[in-house]
Amino acid sequence: MKDIVERLREPMNVLQFDDITEEAAEEIERIRAERDDARREVCEWCGLFTNESPQLVATKNKWDCFREDGK
Repeated sequence: MKDIVERLREPMNVLQFDDITEEAAEEIERIRAERDDARREVCEWCGLFTNESPQLVATKNKWDCFREDGK
């Protein structure tokens, strides 16, 4: 199966567009969740060395990985 990026770059009809758009949105959500998990881990580690809360480290980096809504 082709990578989603390859498929997005191909010409498509309207029916294919709806399917690929939904798939792309799901992939973006998954990647953002992975990114936020990694950012939280970095904040926790940095907090150990700087004696700051992980939330403060995130704020200093302008990361919103600790937001309540999870989005």
